[in-house]
Amino acid sequence: MSLRWRLALIFAGVIALMLGAISVGAYRSAEREIVDEIDQFLVTRADQLLQSDPNQGFSAEMLEIFRDQFGRRRSSGRARPPVGALADEFRRQAFAGFDADAAFQELDRSGRPVGGLVLPIDETDRSIAAGIGPGRSLRTVVQEGETSRMITVARPAGGAVQVSRDLSESLAALGDLRSRLIGFGIVGAVTAAIAGWFVASTLTRPLEKLRVAAGQIADSKELDEPIPIGRQDEVGDLTVSFNTMAEALATSRGQQRRLVLDAGHELRTPLTSLRTNVELLQRGYALPPEEQEAVLDDLHFEVTELSEMVDELIDLATQTEHTDEPFEILRLDELVESVVERARRRTGRPVNFTPTPSAVRGRAAQLERAVTNLLTNAHKFAPPGDPIDVIVHGAMVVVRDTGPGVPVEDRVRIFDRFYRADAARTLPGSGLGLAIVAQVVAAHGGRVWVEGPPTGGAVFVISLPEVGP
Repeated sequence: MSLRWRLALIFAGVIALMLGAISVGAYRSAEREIVDEIDQFLVTRADQLLQSDPNQGFSAEMLEIFRDQFGRRRSSGRARPPVGALADEFRRQAFAGFDADAAFQELDRSGRPVGGLVLPIDETDRSIAAGIGPGRSLRTVVQEGETSRMITVARPAGGAVQVSRDLSESLAALGDLRSRLIGFGIVGAVTAAIAGWFVASTLTRPLEKLRVAAGQIADSKELDEPIPIGRQDEVGDLTVSFNTMAEALATSRGQQRRLVLDAGHELRTPLTSLRTNVELLQRGYALPPEEQEAVLDDLHFEVTELSEMVDELIDLATQTEHTDEPFEILRLDELVESVVERARRRTGRPVNFTPTPSAVRGRAAQLERAVTNLLTNAHKFAPPGDPIDVIVHGAMVVVRDTGPGVPVEDRVRIFDRFYRADAARTLPGSGLGLAIVAQVVAAHGGRVWVEGPPTGGAVFVISLPEVGP
């Protein structure tokens, strides 16, 4: 199911639930109000009956006339009050303020109706008439298929009075209200569904445009062409994020293409040299022994260069922020000291080390490789026997050599992949060591640069974010 349909159904469902809750609340409120009004009417009429004859019940003759008239009203479906002089007397005593839809009945102390049964009687009514009940009871009764609301009230002199009012008209009004509310709910739900569809279409239209644009970029593989934004809302922010992601992918793809091209260019020279030397060896019978030895030395040199280049290419491809090695708090002075000791043993060159206790947050293996590359670079360019100075101060590592230095025009590009200054073209190396240093330092949030002191040589500086004590 599409997002548009989901939003439309959710919108319609929420509106339908709201309308349903409002309709049920309105119906219950109307029903409660009608019942409360009828109950108040019955209480008032019962009090009027009790006040009309506080000491004794109505005469049997008047009760019989009333029941006769009430029976006619029930059979005809329309109540009419008693007529004639006796009706006037009856109304004067008992029906002061009564309307034609009310009926009444008197119970003696035993709970039996005086003059015959007209209204239903239960045990609660009998207990009220006997003076042992709650004194008053209100309930809904069904008699001969008609629903009424009835009250039973105890008389002070004993017995009880019952007053009933027909609920037919009230129930019919509630039924009509219920039908109207159901119809209103259905119409409201349909209207909400239609409105939800249009709202969902409006909301998803920019997302659909973004999807189409993303599909076109995926088909054309042109990551450099951004998607137009044109909005200042969440969809616009999503488009900005998508463009940023596409730009990062384009940059990564460009870097990979340049890496492959540069690597191919750098590999072509040693491979050509290897092929030439192998061809000479194939004709080894014609070469003097000293020339064969020179060819073998060249082969050994080129193979070593290729091995180092392949290792550095692998390191360059894997030295990323996505390595599995976690960041941790490291003692930078201790880490550099271990690298210095290995450099002394491997090269036999003196290395002066001046440490200051400091801590950084990083990956130990990567930082060790970066410092190792700087020491290897210094060893390559420094004259034989000259010492290399290594200083750790705060979160900075300084490596200083006494070589020819780095020209000003090369200091910006010296950390690029496969870039080699003019002075280094005849020296062994792949041109990837300093690029690895720059990548590691950038992954740790620091920076690296090279300086040329007045005394000569080169000074490489790594600056990392320092971690406080």
